[in-house]
Amino acid sequence: MNCRTNQSLIETFVDGELPPAQVLEVESHLKGCETCAEYLRFAAAFKISTQDAVRAETVVSDSFRQRLGAATRAEELRENAMFDSSFSARRAVPALATAAAILLLYGSQNLGWLHSTQSLAPGAATAAAVFSPDLNVEAALDSLIDYHSSPPEPQVTQQDLLPGFEQNVGVRVRLPADMARFGAQWEGANLIPMRNSQAASLRYRMPGHRVTLYVYDPRKVPVQDSLQQRLVLDQPIYLGEWRGYSIAAKQHRGVGYALATDLDDARITELITAIH
Repeated sequence: MNCRTNQSLIETFVDGELPPAQVLEVESHLKGCETCAEYLRFAAAFKISTQDAVRAETVVSDSFRQRLGAATRAEELRENAMFDSSFSARRAVPALATAAAILLLYGSQNLGWLHSTQSLAPGAATAAAVFSPDLNVEAALDSLIDYHSSPPEPQVTQQDLLPGFEQNVGVRVRLPADMARFGAQWEGANLIPMRNSQAASLRYRMPGHRVTLYVYDPRKVPVQDSLQQRLVLDQPIYLGEWRGYSIAAKQHRGVGYALATDLDDARITELITAIH
């Protein structure tokens, strides 16, 4: 792929809308071309600046906020009644909430709800959710499990692009070095909504298992509040089970980490303890 072809795809690449095969081609070119890498950084920054400018100029009325909130809650109640009791009440995001997410993305920052600055790839199994700040921690755990059980196509598969997530997540985003020694192979990453914040979702494959590591700001997403604390080597970690999956969480130097997997407690404890 030459620079001209690559740069014509950059905008679609930033939006997460390229087919997987083209994503690999673009990333391969970016590894060896600083000119196109700089073009990518500019395109990503320009997109965020444009969204911020649109939001700053948009005035959302209180009546619109109330109508949208009421409609979303009503649709959630309708969805709850449709699902079997074995499923979480918030497992699926209704079409109305997805439409609301689009409206919020382009101008309703004053609502105090989530605004995703990156779209999910086409065909993603889970749509971006709109979470009100007053939803409890269980809603955040539901979101973790949704993205673990039905992961979208990765937005990023190149490790050196992960720091680009930091302006959205609010904390440092890197691949933990110690995951590899457990036989975990990184497959890609996504920026996902969690309550009134965003998190980086890092997907791993282990022999016979899938592991998702979430990196987030623990001040905004207190996942550990619904888990049981345990001390391991004088390090507090938090363990629990949610919808049949194991969850482990911890904080390290102001960064929140949470694992979702089907591994047993002993194994997930080893993984979460090693992350730093």
